[in-house]
Amino acid sequence: MTSDSQLRRATPMLSVLAIVAVGLVFISLSHWRIGSGLLGVAAAWAALLRFVLPDQKAALLVVRSKAFDVTFMLALAGLLFVLVLWRVG
Repeated sequence: MTSDSQLRRATPMLSVLAIVAVGLVFISLSHWRIGSGLLGVAAAWAALLRFVLPDQKAALLVVRSKAFDVTFMLALAGLLFVLVLWRVG
């Protein structure tokens, strides 16, 4: 396997990790709502990629069955969005 094909297989996961990294930067700068929202976007993006890509191309996003992975990541994204939109008081 060439390094070009390895990079191509890792691209979906790298795109998710890039969004996570930006979200963590915002959280570290005390903008936790924006950062948490970006983490939710990353989870939703991962769910979409897992749903539309075949297992071979989703590579590192494949953990269990497609149904489980997509459901879990969408649930995680939903919980993060609820956290972001929650207003106390």
